[in-house]
Amino acid sequence: MLKGEINRKRKFFKLTNPEKRIWFHEKKYQGASLHNIGGCIVLKHSVDCKTMEKAINQVIEEHDAFRIGFFELEAEPYQYVKEYEYHTLQLKKFASNEAFEQWKNSFFAEPFDIYNDELYSFV
Repeated sequence: MLKGEINRKRKFFKLTNPEKRIWFHEKKYQGASLHNIGGCIVLKHSVDCKTMEKAINQVIEEHDAFRIGFFELEAEPYQYVKEYEYHTLQLKKFASNEAFEQWKNSFFAEPFDIYNDELYSFV
């Protein structure tokens, strides 16, 4: 993100001390999944996936916390609220509980790029 672009298009905020600690650890341990918090809801009955996708997108649109982005300016971290973009829900089916557990463990260990990725994932 360019300095001029930030000043013209977005309001940005300094990080609080707890947020700076997370930012510092993300910089120090790049590629690690130190701050990932994962959880699963297993649906055993059919669900209208389009309705679920719309509901999840409504939550993302209405709650700024899902759209936080980070950038650095002169070695100082800042955050801003990204514009809302519709996200297509990823759907997964598993042949066995073991396959699900293997995928889940792998997925939860994937790191986020705090500068370029969304800071959430719904699958």
